Amino acid sequence: MTIRLCTRCVNPSTRPNIELDEDGICTVCRFEEAKRSEGIDWEARRRDLEEISAWSRRNIRSAYDCIVTVSGGAVAW
Repeated sequence: MTIRLCTRCVNPSTRPNIELDEDGICTVCRFEEAKRSEGIDWEARRRDLEEISAWSRRNIRSAYDCIVTVSGGAVAW
């Protein structure tokens, strides 16, 4: 088996669920490219985060006051 690397991010072709296109670009890079071209409404995302935070402050009593971010990675739906 020949291991190929993405020409943009160097993801190896051995990574699970990864494919390299004819230009040698991986599916993760293509997904990111599509996200950028569609644009992200950062203000809407901030409002969503504020709503979630406000709900948590009203409904959850805990000693913790933090958000831990976790990457879901690229998923093909």
